[in-house]
Amino acid sequence: MTRFFHKIRLKLASENQFFKYTRYAIGEIILVVIGILFALQINNWNEGRKQNRADQEFLRNLRMELSLDISRLERKALEFHEFNAIVNTAWELLLAGTPPVDGQRDTLNWALSIFPRLTPFMKNISRNDEFIGQGRLEKIDRELNQEYLNYLDAINASATLYTKLGDALKEIEITQFHARVEFRHRNRELEDVHYDFDEVRSDLFILNGLAKSVLWRGYYINTATDLTEGANGLIARIDTLLEAD
Repeated sequence: MTRFFHKIRLKLASENQFFKYTRYAIGEIILVVIGILFALQINNWNEGRKQNRADQEFLRNLRMELSLDISRLERKALEFHEFNAIVNTAWELLLAGTPPVDGQRDTLNWALSIFPRLTPFMKNISRNDEFIGQGRLEKIDRELNQEYLNYLDAINASATLYTKLGDALKEIEITQFHARVEFRHRNRELEDVHYDFDEVRSDLFILNGLAKSVLWRGYYINTATDLTEGANGLIARIDTLLEAD
């Protein structure tokens, strides 16, 4: 092939057809450039497809992570609703002043056992964190990235707050409940709770402690609802991006 073009150049040169030769050479150069640009375009297109698939997988993983968050938040809120119902019932029994009978005793025992429970929602560390830290979500959608960071900030802030409130309830239990209520075993079975009913019902510190636990868990339930709404909003934005692709 090289010898063929060489012969053409020699022929053109021998016939003194300089301008024809020049046009031919320029045409060859243009064809080569077009070929290179076409190859680059195909390569860029392939790379774009690979990146798009990777972005979609990342968004699907993030969506799954948020769905798990919602499930855990809803379970925690439901658990705290149940705790508050038990503690509220026990609080009313103590205020009534009538010694509990049958199942009422179990309710009171259970309330005295669970009242300090206020463990916050802690987000699991996921493989998406590294990608987000690298700015991958921001490249996909800047607004979604900011909303997700705000969501993480809200989770961290709530975890800090409710950890402190939970510690405060434990301190109330140690300093104010233990003087009146005895748990014979660490597993806190209902039959292992021992106290004098009249002493407990007349102890304002215990009554206030029960009321605080209900109030603070109620705050947490509201926070969990807000976080769930935030996670659902993020999922809706992710679904829009996935459908667009």
